[in-house]
Amino acid sequence: MGKITKIKVKNFKSFGNSYQEFEFDKDMTLIYGANGHGKTTLLQAINYAFFGKVNGLKISELINNINLSNMEVRINYEEMNNEYEIVRGEKPKKLEIYKNGDLLDNTSSTRIDQDYIEKEIIKINQSAFNLLISLDSTLLTKSFITMSKRERKEFIEYILDIRILYNIEQISKSRLQYIKTILTDLEYKISNQKSLLEAEIHHLEKVKIINEDITTNHHSKIEVLETTRKENEEKIEKYKLALSKMKEIKETIKVSKDELISTQESYTKILEELKKSKSVLDRKEEQYSSYKTCLGCDKLSEIIDDTEITEEDIHSLKSEILSKQPEMKTLKGRVGDLKGSIEKLESSVSGEYKFKLNVEHLIQSNSEIDKEIIKIKEYKILNEDSSKIDMINGHLEELEEELRKFNVDKRNLEYLLKVISDEGIKKQIFMKYIPIFNNYLNEYVTQFDLPYNIIFDDVFEVTILERGSERNFNSFSASERLRISLSVIFSFMRLIELRNSFNMNLLMLDELVDSSLSDDNVELLLTFIKDNISTEKEVMVISHRQLDKEMFKKIYKVKKENMFTVYNLGEEE
Repeated sequence: MGKITKIKVKNFKSFGNSYQEFEFDKDMTLIYGANGHGKTTLLQAINYAFFGKVNGLKISELINNINLSNMEVRINYEEMNNEYEIVRGEKPKKLEIYKNGDLLDNTSSTRIDQDYIEKEIIKINQSAFNLLISLDSTLLTKSFITMSKRERKEFIEYILDIRILYNIEQISKSRLQYIKTILTDLEYKISNQKSLLEAEIHHLEKVKIINEDITTNHHSKIEVLETTRKENEEKIEKYKLALSKMKEIKETIKVSKDELISTQESYTKILEELKKSKSVLDRKEEQYSSYKTCLGCDKLSEIIDDTEITEEDIHSLKSEILSKQPEMKTLKGRVGDLKGSIEKLESSVSGEYKFKLNVEHLIQSNSEIDKEIIKIKEYKILNEDSSKIDMINGHLEELEEELRKFNVDKRNLEYLLKVISDEGIKKQIFMKYIPIFNNYLNEYVTQFDLPYNIIFDDVFEVTILERGSERNFNSFSASERLRISLSVIFSFMRLIELRNSFNMNLLMLDELVDSSLSDDNVELLLTFIKDNISTEKEVMVISHRQLDKEMFKKIYKVKKENMFTVYNLGEEE
């Protein structure tokens, strides 16, 4: 059991600048005084020391409004053979924790903060503290029974020390939601990759078909081009053969022309000779005629001189001329023949230039064909590389493996959530302790002189029976509701002791007996607490009601001195 041994307070609310110290023991303590003098302040100081705040008040309202600074609360607490001192203050702000006299520092593994205090030292949070230890008049409106279903569930999980299951549940739900998001994303990515893979396979198949068409088309083109080139080569050979023949003909023409020239020259020479001979003949004939006419003339003799013209001479010249006539005719005929032959030969070679152009054109055409064939052969067909498909398949396998792992995690988390759900292990724990809790509860109800049977079910929904008829909690009087609420609290205290989850040597009743309860019920309550609670705890009763002071071991009279609250030990009239 955790044990508060001492508290020292200064400049907290109405406390002054000097420390006021209080020690705790197992017994009943009464704190009484007039309203507004600070009876509740000590309880609030305990709340502040443990939790750093007081419900319903701002931090600035906790600092003494006269001194305005150096507010400090020191509380000593024993837990598991360790002695702790928690020092908390404002202006300056302070939080120090001493363990067995040594100041604790923050380390990489331990953070000294509020969470550390609640989990490692006092083992209780402020909500449970105010419901089980620090009780005030709001108990009638903030009873466990009046809590919402969610609040009751959280409280039960806390005191049964299964809150960790709730934390695991929340973490698991968050993780499950995250995994579902990841799975949705992975399924989308996988679907996208499959679409990409399908598109890439379709593209590759299409490329192969296109390449096959291109290859077939190229082969056809090459065949056509090679056929054309072969035909051109055949034409070139024919043209070259024709040109070769034309060359021979041209040689023949040249020879014939040379012969024509020679023949013409011979003809011309003979013709000139004939003309000359004829001229000589004509002259001689003239001379001879004149000779015959003027035979014996002195003058003629002078002309003819010593030349003797005879008929034989004339006849001889004529014969010579006549003898050349056949040759002249032959030469003339030959010239005509040669001219005709040359004209015919030249006509046969008149297409030589055109043939040469055709050969050049065909050679050029074949050159272009060769280039086209090379271009076709060098044409790069579409890429049929399947590495992209392999890459997509690899990525798809990775995504599917990741999906498989996350699906395993999802199934495990869903199973875990089923196990720790309200219908799982938590229900089993509840079912174990509910009968015990109900027994405790009805024992206390009987001791508080209440003729009711109160039963909580496995989800801590309450049923209150009076002689077999069900009653609503709000239908009871304030006194009855208070006694029922205290019965529930005391039952939880015993359940906590049984569970050994957390326990503290303190119970504070702040003006709880000042209303709602009759004098008999107040006496009944205090007697019950003295006999059953104060044997293990320090019970602090704060009241301005006239109580039987014989029931208390310590009595503090609270009053204001010089505007500051002072707690005086011992009854003071």
